[in-house]
Order: sequence, then structure tokens, then C-alpha cells
Amino acid sequence: MKYCWAVAALLLAAPVFAVSTAHGQYEEKPVVFGFGISGGASFPLGRFGESFDRGYNVGGQVEVAHSRLPAAIRLDAQFNRFETGSAEVNGDILGIGLNAVMLAKGEMSTNARPYLIGGPTWYRLSFGTTEFLGSEAGKSDSRFGFNAGLGLQFGLSGVKTVIEGRYNWVKTRDGSISFVPVSFGLAF
Repeated sequence: MKYCWAVAALLLAAPVFAVSTAHGQYEEKPVVFGFGISGGASFPLGRFGESFDRGYNVGGQVEVAHSRLPAAIRLDAQFNRFETGSAEVNGDILGIGLNAVMLAKGEMSTNARPYLIGGPTWYRLSFGTTEFLGSEAGKSDSRFGFNAGLGLQFGLSGVKTVIEGRYNWVKTRDGSISFVPVSFGLAF
């Protein structure tokens, strides 16, 4: 009877040992960490676009990816500056977001790969010496919003480069602000 239980235990454990042996026969890709810098033009939309001119943006990113996951996680920080014709009136928006990046997988005919990006973002709004949509003049206001967009990643002389555009929406006290930064960046 003791031998029957031992044989039964071995038969039940055999698939586990076979799977772990087969699993160990190939190497898994490690987790990949990356960082990047970007900059470009920012386009205000709607009521915000009626009051402010096209501006610029600069940013930095830290990204974590794994080959078995469908999306990478990216922490972004991006500063956007919008101006008007007056030297005293400008709009500064700092956004810090936690985004999911879904890169197209599989064989591609070129080295360019499209991707989707989006996620929640914390924004710090500052509008110089004027009030705008409930933000007090000369004071900063913190708000949550979101961003979503498209990008294209490609190799350029051995460096990973990206071009992306993202729609940003921020809820304010008296409405909302929306803008689209279009950025070119380098990733390492």
C-alpha cells in the first residue's frame, strides 16, 4: 500500500517536473529599463487656444518593460509653456503622468513601430498675472486629468527615437483645458 501512494505521488508530480524542465530550457528576457528626453511644439485647443498661442514642451521619461507583458509602464514629466502677445501673461503647465505604452509587436517591414500611450496625469497650472478658468493670477493650481495619444518609435543611427502626439485634458474650477504636445525624443 505504501508503494501505491509513492507511485501515485510520482505520477502526479511528473507533469510539474516536466514543465519546469521544459521552462528552464530557454532563456527569459529580463525586465528592460529605459529613459528618454523629448521636446517639441504644444498646441492649445478650445477656449484655452483662444487665449494662448502655440507653445513648446520639454520632457523626460523613465520606462519599465517586460517581453511577456502587453504594455510597458512609463513615468513622464513634461513642462509646457504657452504665451500670449503680452510679456506679463503666460501659461505654464507641468504634467507628471503614469502611462501605459502599447508597442506594436511582430515582424514589421520597416524599423518603425507605432504605439499607443495614455494614462492619468497630475498637472500644475500657473497663469502668470491673469486669471484663467478659475485659476488665480500668480498662483499655482494642482489638478488631475488624463492624456492619450499615438507615437512612432524607430531606430536612427543606433539610437531609439520617438515622435508622438498626445491629447491632454485637465479639469479646472470653471471648465477644462486641453492641448496637444507633439514631441520628438531620444530613448536609451
